[in-house]
Parts: sequence; C-alpha cells; structure tokens
Amino acid sequence: MNVIEEKVPELIKLLENKARRRSAIRYSAIFDFFDPDTHRNDVWETFEEACRKIAPSEVAIYGALLAKKNTNLPSTGFYDIFKNKRHEEYMRITGGNRLEAHDLTLEQMEEIAQLERERVHQHAVENT
Repeated sequence: MNVIEEKVPELIKLLENKARRRSAIRYSAIFDFFDPDTHRNDVWETFEEACRKIAPSEVAIYGALLAKKNTNLPSTGFYDIFKNKRHEEYMRITGGNRLEAHDLTLEQMEEIAQLERERVHQHAVENT
C-alpha cells in the first residue's frame, strides 16, 4: 500500500471544509480525487494519512465524515476505529456488549457517528 502524497493536501482541504460545515462526504467523492486505475488500498491509505495529518484518532476520527449513500453513515471500518479509540463510549452505547461493528443496530451506528462527527466539527472549528 502506498500513500499518494500529492493527493494528501487536497483531501485535507476537503475534510476540513466538510468538518467545519457539518457535512458528510460520499465515498465516491474520495475516489474522484484519484485516477480510475488507482488501487483501492492506495486510495484508503492516502485518505487515512490525510486524516492523521489533521488530527490523531485519539483526538478526532475524521473518517466519521464518510457517508454511504443508503444510510448517510460510515462503513464498518470507522466503527472499528471508534471501538478501539473510544472504548468506554462504545461500551456505553452498546450497553456493555462487545459487539463487532457489523452487529451494531442502526440506532447505535447513528449515535456513534453523531458523537464523532460533533467531535470532528469542534476540532475543525478550533484548529483549522
């Protein structure tokens, strides 16, 4: 997997703008930054690098801004990161169950995404 360094500043700008505006980012919008033949893993490695350059996941998980078309929520990868970085919050929301991301209810996913999106917005307003 490779980070495509020249795309990182563009992704940072997108993430910061969307965070300040409390807007979600469609997954397809991330792929629009890259050539069609760019390997998927390189796209997501580059995206994660942009997120890390804005803030470490312990501070704000910028991947919370991603939104699937059908639910307007991030995919399970975000929930895995949230579970690892915000374990106490995750356990409170899941009622103490150690649910895997794919086992969360829609209501739990919405609550987690909303909490982190608010954290991301606050970070963007205060730091970008």
